[in-house]
Amino acid sequence: MKSSLRERAYIMLSFGLVNQEAQAKARIAPGDFAYFSNAANLFSEKSAEMVYATLEEDFTKVDGSMLFLPRRNSSDTYYDTGLVGGKLVSQAQYELTINLNTGATDFKGITINFGENYPVDFDMVSSSGQTIEIRDNTLAEFTSEEVLENTTYVKLVFYRMKNPQSRLRIYSIRFGYGLVYYNDSVMSSSLDSYISPIGADVPQIDFSVQLKNYDHYFNVDNPKSAINFLETGQEMEIFYGYQLPDSEEIEWVRGNHLLCSEWESDDYTATIRCQDIFRNMDSEYYKGTYTSAGRSYFDLAKEILTDAGLSDYYIDPRLKKLYTKNPLPRVQHKEALQIIANACRCVLSQTRFGSVQIKSSFNPEAAASSNGETAYSQVGNILNDSVKDEYASLAGNYTVANGGMYFLPRNVSGNVLNTGYVSSAISDENGEFGTNPVVTIVQEAACMYYGVKFVFGHALPAAITIRTYNNGSLVEEYEVEDEITKTLVILHDFDDFDTMKIEFTKTAEPHNRIVLNHFSFGDVTDFTMTRTDMTSSPKAIKQELIKEVIESI
Repeated sequence: MKSSLRERAYIMLSFGLVNQEAQAKARIAPGDFAYFSNAANLFSEKSAEMVYATLEEDFTKVDGSMLFLPRRNSSDTYYDTGLVGGKLVSQAQYELTINLNTGATDFKGITINFGENYPVDFDMVSSSGQTIEIRDNTLAEFTSEEVLENTTYVKLVFYRMKNPQSRLRIYSIRFGYGLVYYNDSVMSSSLDSYISPIGADVPQIDFSVQLKNYDHYFNVDNPKSAINFLETGQEMEIFYGYQLPDSEEIEWVRGNHLLCSEWESDDYTATIRCQDIFRNMDSEYYKGTYTSAGRSYFDLAKEILTDAGLSDYYIDPRLKKLYTKNPLPRVQHKEALQIIANACRCVLSQTRFGSVQIKSSFNPEAAASSNGETAYSQVGNILNDSVKDEYASLAGNYTVANGGMYFLPRNVSGNVLNTGYVSSAISDENGEFGTNPVVTIVQEAACMYYGVKFVFGHALPAAITIRTYNNGSLVEEYEVEDEITKTLVILHDFDDFDTMKIEFTKTAEPHNRIVLNHFSFGDVTDFTMTRTDMTSSPKAIKQELIKEVIESI
């Protein structure tokens, strides 16, 4: 990025043309289904496919991915394995009706996840008599761009499966399909974000993209135009890519997850504008009440988000320990969240995945300890970023004679320079320890971080295991073995934890100690941007001066 000649940059946009009303109200009509079938969740997001092993042709696997089918029971309690037909499709054609439970409507395309054993020949029939024939299908997740017009239901008629002696299975259905656009289709794009540094306003994100209108695909007067099926609130994923130097590989970074707000087109271009999730949270919250016993801000924020219809969000667990008795004023949902964020010294924002986030604007106090260190080690110093001193020792390939190390004094007690952590354990000829050195970081409150940074001394570890805990329970175990350098940055999402244990299991050189000079959470990049890195002149705006902000609740 610092070179005068840079590699090519890329953009990728994906959004689904989904009929949201049909998606929300559609239901499967009664039919011939297996007793363990579950069609209730076909139209919602599913995280995984659960499959029962059955005696069908070329179907059952013994790799641990399938479940044993329980006997039929009176409680009808089974895993959600999606819709499963009652009979083999080979015995007779199988029909399935999807009631839209709306007035006669149009929608462009349908996406059905059939799984590995998909139908090869089938028809889609609308209530108006329109029939779409699908023959020789080869897709487990079938997608069609055909427009179904003026229909109140969709009937699927199946004639032949990939494996002849097998049942029909459907894991999910979406009324619409996804579109993906790359550099060759994108003429221009812009993303503007606004965040008040003092939390005076709700954050905003605006995105606009101009696409080439190939073959009048986005023209309003085209009955099959995609723009006729765009709806306010449809989701758009934005990714940015950069071609790595001296390589053909493109590294993709998620830019944002936004909601469509408006669109327009002419004969040459189509413009789609998107915005953040807070713009749709303008309904009023009026359930604020006085609570004499006090109520945690965590519960208040959760109630507001639930009342706004959101289920995907993150609330800093520190808010569980902060309380208020006062009622929230009658304001918009997004403004109520901003009030809570300000009162708790937090930042209200939208993540790159499109979810609401209330996160502390400061890092909680932390303390470091270990299971064994030398007399001249000071493990508590690793949490500050000062330059550390190192003492020469007889460890393998450790000591340097360039003036960068010190002789260890005879009387170490109270006479130690500014050192970091030096383990008491020494590795053997294989670089392994009898008892692995462990550094423990304990925070005063649980929180999440993206990334950690290590700065080692002249001795490097060869393997590290990081374990995080929250209230004594293991949250995650993450192993690091490749490319351990003197300054090591690990880019990884560490979910809420109050304790992190860093276990060093091996050294790069035999007969060595672990020397850790600095450790930090988050803000793990040393990238800087100067004026010479910019492709255009920066624009400075002087904001109104604010002397103080008083937040009362």
